[in-house]
Amino acid sequence: MTVFDEGMWLKSYELAAQLRQAGLNVMVYPEPAKLQKQFKFADRMKMSIAVTVGPDEASKGLAAVKNLLSGEQVTVSREALVEEIRKAIG
Repeated sequence: MTVFDEGMWLKSYELAAQLRQAGLNVMVYPEPAKLQKQFKFADRMKMSIAVTVGPDEASKGLAAVKNLLSGEQVTVSREALVEEIRKAIG
């Protein structure tokens, strides 16, 4: 789970908690930083998926799911997020 900026930090932690409740193993980047840096960290940690919620996504109830192996990214509703992550990790 990325942290888009200071203003989105709490939203990232809230979404991570919801994903954990759904049985997913989730790590939240420890501080706001450029997304590229967060994606590189996730790659080094051998994570296959990164989830990002920026202000635009948050206002629309969406989240971006990036497959770090293929580079593909899709934006889905929060309701479809768990299903999309499970589909992406196979």
